[in-house]
Amino acid sequence: MVKPLLSFALLCLFYSQAHALASEPKEFRQVMKAHGGKSEFYRMRDVQFIRQVCTPPSSNKCSRILERFLFEDEKSFGEYVSDPPPHRKEWFDGNSIRITQPKPSPKTLKAARIRRQASYWWFSLPFKLGDDGLQTQRRKPRTLEGTPYRILELRFKPGVGHASDTYLIYLDPQNLIRWVHFTQHELRPNQWFLMKMELHEVSGIQLFSKRTLFESNEKGELGKVMEAHTLSQIQFWNGFTEQDFVPPKLHQEPFSFYE
Repeated sequence: MVKPLLSFALLCLFYSQAHALASEPKEFRQVMKAHGGKSEFYRMRDVQFIRQVCTPPSSNKCSRILERFLFEDEKSFGEYVSDPPPHRKEWFDGNSIRITQPKPSPKTLKAARIRRQASYWWFSLPFKLGDDGLQTQRRKPRTLEGTPYRILELRFKPGVGHASDTYLIYLDPQNLIRWVHFTQHELRPNQWFLMKMELHEVSGIQLFSKRTLFESNEKGELGKVMEAHTLSQIQFWNGFTEQDFVPPKLHQEPFSFYE
């Protein structure tokens, strides 16, 4: 099994629970509209896809995860299909994590929960901008790889989520997210990262079909490439229910519980 360098370290620790602001900032409404529309996205109800993680991107050291999300309560399932059988599985029902692994450590359980919630965050990022508890402001425009971008800074209000990090959203003239410049103080104090977003339209929604992680600094300079996440076989409207995000009665596969 391949363990990506930042398979959960790069993944964000911000977990807001609501889906709407009473008054969403104009810039965020523009971003959500450019990506296909917030109501249109949530109307899809659920999604399934394969996520391949390569560390580094040019290597053959890759893992493949079958992902399923139910947008209501941000339920998430992951099956590590590139692992030797029986495949490791993770269920997150919006509150608790369950995994198929005998006697995991608390650290392992916490990491699984982070992976499930963070994977959902990156997939739905343009539409999460309408969540409650965000503090936003405009920043000076920046140029990256010769292209100028408008910058929106977002932070979480005190008491919201599990992180006090900074996220700078790089927007092109069409209000599409092209890069995210962010920190992960809990996991990598004083370290900045850049995530490059490549878009692909599915059912009218502009999704991040590939995300490439780079080292960076406070100035937003591009450093060494670290890993790449590529999504394929993206399918909305699969008819998933809440029961698909709770493990069945496992007779031969032990599972552990973390809340």
